[in-house]
Amino acid sequence: MQRIKSASLMTAIKTPYTSDGEMDIDTFDQLVEAQIAAGVEGLIIAGTTGEGHLMDWEEELMLIAHAAQRFGDRLLIVGNTGSNNTREAVRATRFGFSVGMHAALQINPYYGKTSDRGLREHFQRVLDLGPTIIYNVPGRTGQDLQPVLIEDLAQHPNLLGVKECAGNERMGHYESKGIACWSGNDDQ
Repeated sequence: MQRIKSASLMTAIKTPYTSDGEMDIDTFDQLVEAQIAAGVEGLIIAGTTGEGHLMDWEEELMLIAHAAQRFGDRLLIVGNTGSNNTREAVRATRFGFSVGMHAALQINPYYGKTSDRGLREHFQRVLDLGPTIIYNVPGRTGQDLQPVLIEDLAQHPNLLGVKECAGNERMGHYESKGIACWSGNDDQ
């Protein structure tokens, strides 16, 4: 877990597609090799940048498995296994860890306005499975995960930190509390 917290450069990688709409794994591998050559230490697979939200679960989990098995000995692999459905998030996260991903990226349950209690329960379930980064992206989910929630969840030994999209002040707040924080927006 410390290796992920201390990584100085992790990127969210694109998922390339062929002209007929299929994932282009050969081009994906070339992109990963270019990231390695540039000194990247870890990749987020099938996140927002990688268009995981446009994939079905089979595609998303296949890509995470491919990345972990092909590159996991050279890069930290963070798989986007989050879902607005807790059971799906748990199932996908179990699978991701079983194929060698190093950490899970977890978004909050979106669409149905989840209570603080519901958010805690959701995140506790996935945190119990292994190293996890919580992804706060209120511009896409419609719900901003408040610092008090993240600070409470930081007591769990599997919370690596937060990928934060709510601004630099929030990132500074987490850093002041000793909670690792990665920028989630290009403008941060």
